[in-house]
Amino acid sequence: MRMLQFLARHCRSYRLLVHPPAYTASQRARWLHLPGRQVLKGVLVQGIHGPLLAVLPATQIIELESLGFFCGEVLHLADPLAVAQRFRDCEFGVVPAFGSLYGLPTYLDADLDPACEVALPGPTHFHSVVMMLEDYERLERPVRAAFACEREAFTLRSA
Repeated sequence: MRMLQFLARHCRSYRLLVHPPAYTASQRARWLHLPGRQVLKGVLVQGIHGPLLAVLPATQIIELESLGFFCGEVLHLADPLAVAQRFRDCEFGVVPAFGSLYGLPTYLDADLDPACEVALPGPTHFHSVVMMLEDYERLERPVRAAFACEREAFTLRSA
């Protein structure tokens, strides 16, 4: 529960919410009664130079080519075992949004408004951390990059 210790030490303005189990960011949005754009998810991505963390809204999907172009390498999604090994202090399948706590560079979707409140994945499928995005950015210091698109746009482009 490294994330909760970190937040308790360095952030005064967050809330830890307990909710029914949510195994996807979309489920968390439903349980929390928040727009999917305000519910963020973490995605562990693997590159030639090692893993990195991408953080984006529940309503979007990651464009690996765009993020890879920005990072200067070919990227692919990490497999579930790599996720479990990296985030050992979290429940299986949880990808927290604080990559710096795990030695990972963190990339945040460029389109997010820093003045909005967001829900981040907590250490279990039963917890979410709610805070202002500007507070998250102050703590995590992610790199802002354009690497996400709406699910519908991806579906239409793929067809």
